[in-house]
Amino acid sequence: MDRFKSNQQRAKIAGYAFIAFILISLLSIVSYVFQYKLLLDAENKITISTQQWEYNDLRVSIVYYVFLAVVLFCYTTFILLFRRAYYNQEQKFDRMEFSNGWAAGAWFVPILNFFRPYQMMQEIYINAENYLVNNDLGVKNKLRYQLMGWWWAFWVILSILSRVFSQLYSLR
Repeated sequence: MDRFKSNQQRAKIAGYAFIAFILISLLSIVSYVFQYKLLLDAENKITISTQQWEYNDLRVSIVYYVFLAVVLFCYTTFILLFRRAYYNQEQKFDRMEFSNGWAAGAWFVPILNFFRPYQMMQEIYINAENYLVNNDLGVKNKLRYQLMGWWWAFWVILSILSRVFSQLYSLR
């Protein structure tokens, strides 16, 4: 008997989390543009009041901490979604390469987090594709899982850049 657990609610919440991430990212860009303009004005010897500096610092700090909260929310919702997907496949297929516990844990183990989640995502994708094709469930052509490589490369690059920028931010 299959013991599937619905992943719809988690997918919906993760979708909202990523929309929030896009919105806070845009807000961050706008905030930093305002900060850049303020710094240019200071460089051009335009008088800037203490209140303007304080308002700028407050705005940048608030946006930064909201951004961090949204990022943590995105990570959490995605990992929960990912783990449930892996769990559901464990219920359907006899042999999975890893346990569903690793579907969450692999994201937190240094070095391993650069490749294990990708391997697990690829396993989920290939199993789902084979199931859909073999059971004539509307998939006639093989899906393009090569796009996952681009997705993962983008993820790793962004992870490294966010680490670098957070270190730079903490130095100020």
